[in-house]
Amino acid sequence: MIDGLKPGKKKEKKLSKIEQELIKENERLQAVIIQVTKEHLELKKSMGIGVKSRFSEQEKQDILAFIAHIKKLTGISVTRLIKQIDMNVSTYYKWRQRRALNRLSDKKPVGRNPLRLLEWEKEIFI
Repeated sequence: MIDGLKPGKKKEKKLSKIEQELIKENERLQAVIIQVTKEHLELKKSMGIGVKSRFSEQEKQDILAFIAHIKKLTGISVTRLIKQIDMNVSTYYKWRQRRALNRLSDKKPVGRNPLRLLEWEKEIFI
């Protein structure tokens, strides 16, 4: 016996109802995934994902909020959602950690030009 169901027509009816509920839930989730995919494409377009490699603090906040919102709606894992928007999983978790510390904004990248003058060279030559 499965979950206390007795063999026979009652069991078949209960399984049939469960199957119907699962089919309806599957259809609902597919509709949600289609909507999420549309939102994802719109978000990528509006934020230029794939075009640039740096995001403002607000853009990062929006991406983190979007992922949390979609996870809440669908129950889909964060990892799967992140992969669907072509984002690195490690980047997502770094951003979350930095947001918790109020350090989500990037510092300007400082290049280490090997040809630049050192401080003592500047004093001598300039």
